[in-house]
Amino acid sequence: MYLKRNTEKSRWREQTALSSPDLIASFSVLDYINSTQLALTKNMTTPLVDTIAERFSITPDRLIEQGLKAFLEDQLALLTSESRVLFAKHSVQSLEEFDKLIINNPDQESALLPDFQHADFLISRIAEMKQWIAELNGIH
Repeated sequence: MYLKRNTEKSRWREQTALSSPDLIASFSVLDYINSTQLALTKNMTTPLVDTIAERFSITPDRLIEQGLKAFLEDQLALLTSESRVLFAKHSVQSLEEFDKLIINNPDQESALLPDFQHADFLISRIAEMKQWIAELNGIH
């Protein structure tokens, strides 16, 4: 059943020309994980992964999922720290406050804009990481 479902998804994705960024963005992390889980098991399950999974009495797939979650949590912490540094640099607590700072200081807009844009990017990546972690938490 699982293999059949993933084969059908793969066939559909090939037929729908996945080169479109909008189409690629529409797939959730779970879709990606589900569609590649069989490939991950075959390609990522190395003797080392098997040995570690066996030592901790978990499946290789579960070990890979936990590793992915740990990676995302680490990245989330880094991005959160970087955004806090930017906010502290400009004495604001949020992107909304940063926006108000720019509006209230039009003469400094060109100096503030690069940091604001970077903070906006970081905040969107943080939201993305949180979503992916939530999806991974829903797996088990």
